[in-house]
Amino acid sequence: MKLNHLSLRRICCRQQYLSRNLWVTADIGAWLMSMVVVVTENVPPRLRGRLAIWLLEIRAGVYVGDTSKRIREMIWQQITQLGGVGNVVMAWATKYGVRF
Repeated sequence: MKLNHLSLRRICCRQQYLSRNLWVTADIGAWLMSMVVVVTENVPPRLRGRLAIWLLEIRAGVYVGDTSKRIREMIWQQITQLGGVGNVVMAWATKYGVRF
């Protein structure tokens, strides 16, 4: 098969289009998961165990991990149900969050 100028141009444009779509897809996929930090004080052991299922406890009462929005909301629901009289702070990264 002999390639002329137009067919070569079509092939190059198609590869660029495909690579651009893959880049956009990878960028969107990166934001489906966000870093979550949960800091707890005086919470029941049951809540600490529940948080340890989904997040990594890097220090006593401090949990971090990458979760989707659905899992993050489920974790917050568990915190409100099992939190008792303790204190809990939850923070997560967003695409349009404040950048320092």
